[in-house]
Amino acid sequence: MTSRRRGVALLLVLGAVVLLQGLVVAALWMAIHDVRAVGAVRLAIEGEMVAATALAETRMSGDSLMRQLGDGVEVMLPDVQRGGWRVRMTAIRRDSLIGLTAAAELRTSADSLLGAATRTLVLSLGASDTLLVLRGRSRF
Repeated sequence: MTSRRRGVALLLVLGAVVLLQGLVVAALWMAIHDVRAVGAVRLAIEGEMVAATALAETRMSGDSLMRQLGDGVEVMLPDVQRGGWRVRMTAIRRDSLIGLTAAAELRTSADSLLGAATRTLVLSLGASDTLLVLRGRSRF
């Protein structure tokens, strides 16, 4: 009878160990998932900031170029490299409005996409020959 009790006790201990091991694996998987989610959020925020910075710099340095655009003309501006991010800029003019779009991409050496963000800025040519910011917004 004692050997039978020992066998049952061993089975209970083994079951508890297997259950505990399953809980540890589940907790580890959730921690890995959280780290990946935080990394994705960090890349999204970084991409938004890189695109917004490129828009601001283009707004300041490209003033004369944007004034020379004809109505309906769309121009691809030179790519900007920032900390591994590549930003592609486009400018389009419609009547007295100019739209700037910055698309930022972060790629690995194997050319797979890690992160991306797009920002748009709408400007208006004012009567006083200045560009006024009408609206800056994120575009998802």
